[in-house]
Order: sequence, then C-alpha cells, then structure tokens
Amino acid sequence: MVDIDKHKLYKSHDYTFKNFIMMNDDEKRMVLKWRNDDSVRRWMYSAKQATEEEHFSYIKTLETREDRWYWLVYREELPVGVLVLALHNRGKGIYEHGIYMNPELYGEGFGLFKEINNLLFYVFGIKQLCGSAQSDNKDALYLDLFFGMKFEGKKIIPQDGVDVEYMECPHYNLDDFAPHKDATIGDYARFVKKMKKEKL
Repeated sequence: MVDIDKHKLYKSHDYTFKNFIMMNDDEKRMVLKWRNDDSVRRWMYSAKQATEEEHFSYIKTLETREDRWYWLVYREELPVGVLVLALHNRGKGIYEHGIYMNPELYGEGFGLFKEINNLLFYVFGIKQLCGSAQSDNKDALYLDLFFGMKFEGKKIIPQDGVDVEYMECPHYNLDDFAPHKDATIGDYARFVKKMKKEKL
C-alpha cells in the first residue's frame, strides 16, 4: 500500500493535485459539470449522468475510503482535469488509474498524462498499475501507447443496454514509463502521425 495524504497538495512540475475532499463547493460543481459533459461521460465505465446530490455525497465517502482517490488537477492556475486512482488488487499492490479532462480544453492531455505518471511512479512510488480504455477512444489509446502501456486483452462492460469494448493493460510500471518521461509534445505528434498511418 502506498502512503497518500488526502489533505496534502501534491506537485509535479507545473501541475498541482488537489484531493477531492479538499475542494470547495464551486470546484465540486465544476468537476460535476465536466463529468456530466457528453464528451467525457461517454468514455466512462458508468455513462449515467450524476446529480449534484449524488456527486457531493460520493465525495463525502472519499474522506474515509482507503481504496479510491480522486484529484482535481491544475496546471498553474488552470483547472485541466481529474485523476482517479483505485486499488485494484490489495494483495499484489496493483492500482488502476484513469483521467478525464476539462472538456473546454484541447491539447492538454499530453502534459496531464505525463505528470500523472510522474506523480504515481516517482512521488507515490507505486510499483504496478493497470488500466483500460474504450477500443474506439483513439486519443486515450494514443497517449497510453506513447507512454509505454501495452494492451494485452479486451473486456466487455454493459452500459445502458449496450456492450462496450475496452482494451486492457494489465501491467504498467516505472520501467515502461521511464523511457518516455522526458518526451516532448513534438515527439508525441510524430508518434500519432505514425500510428494514424498504421491505422490503430
């Protein structure tokens, strides 16, 4: 188990990670608006809209939970997205991570994903992550692949009566991320161009 202080602001370069339980009501409503936006919600395990009451109540439960953490992420003063970390396998110390973006922003995903990995591996010292992304979420898959994730299988999750396919990465660690920790947005742009030619 990693030692995470829910009442601490974590920093990674220009990014600040503020735990959900530290948010004020305006920040909670802002995050709820992001989460319920069609462009965000469609990629989640649960695509159902959340009410303000449900959202506020859920955040309250995070004060005592030791299996799930959420952070509002700022780049300098700009709120750019949310990091979710869930304990996937307590015995093996495996965590699952996910992100979603401020839907009003475009082009922030590269920097956010890079700093999230930096936080998880270098600050928290997590040894093993896993993750997944919908098979048709190309933007997420490109980022995952660029930063060293390897998809080794698929899973189906029913959502609103429709079976949705996810690509699964069961093992992701510092050795996978480290070769890419100093990569630039230019490196990523060239990678995406190559992947589009190969028709991921």
